Amino acid sequence: MDPVENFFEQQVDPNLTKELQCLYDQELEDGSVNEDTKYQYAWLLTKSSDEKDLVLSAQLLKELVEDDSDQTVECLSHLIYVNIKMENYNEASKYCTWLLRRKPNSEDARNFEKCIAAAINENKSPGYSSYLYAFAGIVVACGIYKACKIYVASK
Repeated sequence: MDPVENFFEQQVDPNLTKELQCLYDQELEDGSVNEDTKYQYAWLLTKSSDEKDLVLSAQLLKELVEDDSDQTVECLSHLIYVNIKMENYNEASKYCTWLLRRKPNSEDARNFEKCIAAAINENKSPGYSSYLYAFAGIVVACGIYKACKIYVASK
């Protein structure tokens, strides 16, 4: 299995979900969330399909990266993954660059780059020139239609 696919395929035990959420909420209520708890909870949220969970995951992972935590490299990998999942390809690409600065030979980062490039190519919207050609075609068609109407009316 491709390492990138491995990120996407990992499943989470529902009991673990409840336990980590309770632990995170309790530590948050107490005023300080342990770095490991934050990391585990952020990782867990990357597996969600809920947009709010994914946004929170990205936020927690960014905090850990900014704090230069012990898990910075892992956090960057998860940030790439969660941003791909949310289709934030520019952000994902930025974190790939950061990961490669910290770990230049990272096979995961290289695989993520390929995944991002493929997703961008797949989701590319038509460029400006495509819109320009379409508009020009419409103008020409309208001109021909109007010319035909004038011609028919003059007969």
